[in-house]
This record gives sequence, structure tokens and C-alpha cells, in this order.
Amino acid sequence: MVTPGHPGATRLGRADRAAVSLLAALLPAGFRDRQRDEWTGDLLALPLPDRRRYLVGAARTLPSLRRAAHRRAALDVIALPTGVLDTVARVLLAGLLWSMLSFYFFVPLRYYAFDIPGRLARGDSAMVVDPKDLWPLSDGIGPFFPLWFVLHLTAWGVVLGGAFLTVTVALPGLIATAISRRRHAAGLGVAALLTIAFAIVSTTIPLLTGAQDGGFSAAFLGLAAVTLAGLRTSLPRRTRILLAVAGLSTLVLPIWFGTSAGGSMLFWWYD
Repeated sequence: MVTPGHPGATRLGRADRAAVSLLAALLPAGFRDRQRDEWTGDLLALPLPDRRRYLVGAARTLPSLRRAAHRRAALDVIALPTGVLDTVARVLLAGLLWSMLSFYFFVPLRYYAFDIPGRLARGDSAMVVDPKDLWPLSDGIGPFFPLWFVLHLTAWGVVLGGAFLTVTVALPGLIATAISRRRHAAGLGVAALLTIAFAIVSTTIPLLTGAQDGGFSAAFLGLAAVTLAGLRTSLPRRTRILLAVAGLSTLVLPIWFGTSAGGSMLFWWYD
């Protein structure tokens, strides 16, 4: 292969140079110079009698070269820079970690810590086991009430899934990531677009199929988090571990929500 300006390129005959220029002109601009240099280098390495045959072969391969060049250009357009993917991973980490901690704290932890199944089995008053009447919302937390209220709503987002989960994951994730000036602005834009797309899809599918969410929205986001944790080696080790933990914490939800114990817990929370 001959690089641009290589002195050997001047040793080609006029007809060979014209043929190479014509073939290269039929290729996309971003692919043209490199292929011209490759053809020129190959011709210089060949004896004169073989050069015509080589040019004929190059002309025959021109359609496949054009297709390959267009495929490469399309991949270059849709490929996301490393910084963008890292930022998307950080947004998912912040939002998913916040959401899952809220859910596990407010729903299963309180459900089992206060022996709600036992109380219901004994026939205790519904007001005693109402989620709103249990600690910490019932203990006069004063100035911390806004924080507990947000956590409570976030837990609802995980349980309901779909667009509700999208909001509870995306908002804290985008806010927490945007606070740092080091984050890639394009990554935040991509994360916002993915949020909108996921909200639309996760809302449309249940409407069309009549199926309940059942924790599948959270599991989908969790699977994306685990995948990014495994692939984004450019992220710090601690970030990847937390991302994987946040993702794994969601994968059990579709199974758990489908059991009788999980269904009873959700019924208590809905009620």
C-alpha cells in the first residue's frame, strides 16, 4: 500500500494513473483516497504485463467495494463514542441504584420487618398494616418528610413499571450525572432520548397486549446495566461493580412478583 505523496506513485504510466483515478472517483469520498493508495501500491509491485489484468479485476470488485464503504459509513454514523456510552452507563447507575434502594427499603423490607403477613393472617386491622401508617412515614420525621415522600413515590415507580419506572430512573440519573461537569453532554442527550423511547415502548406494549408489567421493565433496565458493566471496561472498577449490583437487583423481580408471596406483598402495597 502506498501512502499519499509516496514517490513510487509517480512511476506509474499515464494510462495506469488515469485508470486508478477513474476507479477511485466511483467510490464514496471517505473511502476513495485509501483505496486509490492501495491500488497504486499493488500496481507498483506488479510487472507491467500483469497491471492490466489487475485493473480489470479491480473494476469487477468495484460494486462490492462501494457496498462495503456504504456499510462502514452507516456504522460510523450510528456508532456511539466511548464517552457517550460511559455517560449513559453512569445515568443508568445513578437512577437504577436510587430506584432499587427505594423499592427494597419501602416495600419488602418493611413488609417482612413488621411481619405484615403474620398480621394479615391474624386478622389485624387494615389500618395497622397500611404502608402509609408504618415507619418512617408514621413517626413524625418532620423536615425529612420530603425525602421520605420522594423515596415512597420512587418505590411506587418500580412496582408500577413502564413509564412510571422510566421517570423514577431517568430523573435522578440525569440530574446526578449532569451535576458533574466532566460528563459528556452528548451522552446526556442520548440518555434522554433513550428515556423517551423506553417510556413510549413500555407504555404501548401493555396497552396493546393487556399484559401487566410484572417487574419486566425493571428487569430490562437491569439487564442493560449488567451488559454495560461487563462491556464498558473504560469505567472505574467500582462503578462497574455498582452498576452490575444495581442491575442484578432487578432481575429477580419478574420471578418474585409472579409467586404467591410476591403477589401478596404487592396486594398489600397496592391496598
